[in-house]
This record gives sequence, structure tokens and C-alpha cells, in this order.
Amino acid sequence: MVFTLSPSAHLPTLSTRAVPGSMSVSSDIAGFVQGCVIKTFCGCYSLSMTLRSFGRAVPVHMNMLRLLGFEFANRNMTRATTDDGKLDAMRDGRQRLTRATGQDFGFDVAAWRDFLIERGEDFGYTHPYAYRTVDRAVRKWMADGATIALLESLAANEPNA
Repeated sequence: MVFTLSPSAHLPTLSTRAVPGSMSVSSDIAGFVQGCVIKTFCGCYSLSMTLRSFGRAVPVHMNMLRLLGFEFANRNMTRATTDDGKLDAMRDGRQRLTRATGQDFGFDVAAWRDFLIERGEDFGYTHPYAYRTVDRAVRKWMADGATIALLESLAANEPNA
């Protein structure tokens, strides 16, 4: 299939059954299944976005950073400056990852990372654009004591976490 417009412009005309050659829609991300290989398209960020600190990133990269308390501003992702800001970003990251993947690992960053790496290119996490820089940040912040404490507090207090 060749998209002559942005992929999101074609979403309404494509099927929503999850079989080869069909489209499944999940909020701002749509997975086009072609020959049982999922190619990830993003309706709101085009296909990727260049972030000053991480390079060219796809939506799943940004969502993993959100899960660790990063906020998006001025074409960049940086750690929120307040705990409330980090908590909001973490909730948003989990929600976006759950919508995009159909899975829910709560606030367990290691489980999300393992799942996304295991699935390879299915959701784009291992796509070479910003994988190395994003995964380096993910590994750093998932081992940070203050980040762990915030994630644990969310897991203990959020429904279905």
C-alpha cells in the first residue's frame, strides 16, 4: 500500500479487523498489518519527531520516557521538575503505552521495556532512530531511587496498576 497523504488521512477508509492487510486503530497510533508484520504509523506526530536530547524518535520512545516522568516541550523530552509533573507524565505514559500495545504492565518499567524489546519492530521501540539514546535514558531512570519510589506509589494507589 502506498500512502499519498499522511497515514492518518487513510485511516477512515481502511478495515479495522486485525488480519493481514488490515488496519487496527488505537488513538493516535495505528498499526498496519501487512503479511503479519506490524508497521507503526502515528497519526499525530507524523512518522517520527526529532527531539533535541534523543534524536529522531517514534511515539513509543516518547511514551516510555513519559512513563519515567519526562514531559514534552519545545521539541524535546526532559524530566518534569516537580513530583506532581512526573506523576502526571507517568500516568500519561502508561495510558499511551497501553492504548498503543493492547497490553498493560502498570507502572513496571522493566516489564514494559522487556515486552517492547521482545516484540522488536512490532511497536517501534527497537527502531534505530532513537533507540540507543532513549533506551540509555530508560535504563538510567528505571534504576533511580526517586523514580522507583514515584512509580511504586502510583502502582500502590492507582486502580488496575
